[in-house]
Amino acid sequence: MLTDNSYYNSGEIRFRAFSNLDKIPTTDHIKERIESITDAPNADGFLISETLDGILLTVVAFSYEFFPYKDAISFHSLIPSKQDSISLGATAILKSLFLICKITGTHKLISRHESKNIETLFILLNIGFKISELSNHSKRYVLIERKFNKDLLENFNLNSNFIIQDIYANSSLFKPVRRRNGRQTILPDNDIMLLANWLDISSDMIFFELKETEQLLQQQKYIRSIKLEFGAEVIFLAQNIETSSGLILCPGKSNSRKNFLKLYKVLKEGSAIQTYYTSTYNDYINSVLFLSGYTNASIVEAVNNCNLYKWEKN
Repeated sequence: MLTDNSYYNSGEIRFRAFSNLDKIPTTDHIKERIESITDAPNADGFLISETLDGILLTVVAFSYEFFPYKDAISFHSLIPSKQDSISLGATAILKSLFLICKITGTHKLISRHESKNIETLFILLNIGFKISELSNHSKRYVLIERKFNKDLLENFNLNSNFIIQDIYANSSLFKPVRRRNGRQTILPDNDIMLLANWLDISSDMIFFELKETEQLLQQQKYIRSIKLEFGAEVIFLAQNIETSSGLILCPGKSNSRKNFLKLYKVLKEGSAIQTYYTSTYNDYINSVLFLSGYTNASIVEAVNNCNLYKWEKN
């Protein structure tokens, strides 16, 4: 049961719950900050996290859902644009979600994200949420969900980070960035075949090292290449300006949130390419392409049991 202005302390973070924003005292220093960033006035509850000295970390608005998600609680995470520690903010969100599950007695959480919320979407994907729906009805959004284990929730201790650390142990959000150490990016055989087929040339003409392949593409009249890097991870785009088609390669199965955010900006800013092909299929690249205005049009088996996904601009 939700009790207004109830407090939950966890180390260096304080959590406060309210049934609506009007329940926050007008004298509270945090009220104006929250009202300036929240766009969920009709929520059934709000959970606010802040540092012990009053710095706002997150606001999570939550609501009871309807068919076909009647067994779930939907939430909307609001994160101030400036934060000293992304890991502290992400930890605050995850603990907030545990508290919401306890307050509402629900194990399943869902969240809808438009393009303006893509950074928060990626944080949630990093901590175990999965895409459930790509919706283009009235407005384009990605719906993600996660069903928490009942035993995990019952054993959760707000003052312990043990379960939190266990949940994001495999998350790239909390792993150190791998550095390149001067080594060149090597294209896998499947990427070489895809690039050769897309260019309609022999695969013998494509080099294993991406740098040499870039030099080859620069010699093509209508081809433009873009390389996005974060640490040791690379996303490579080849674009044919004449045919308005492109190829997206992710050597080494890139899963860097930062790099996919770079890809999103490239796709949003460049509207000339109407069709993209890629052999990569995961929640990050699917979110990026969909929220950039592309829709998955077809899937074909290209080579060596490698699927090729075609995305078209709407």
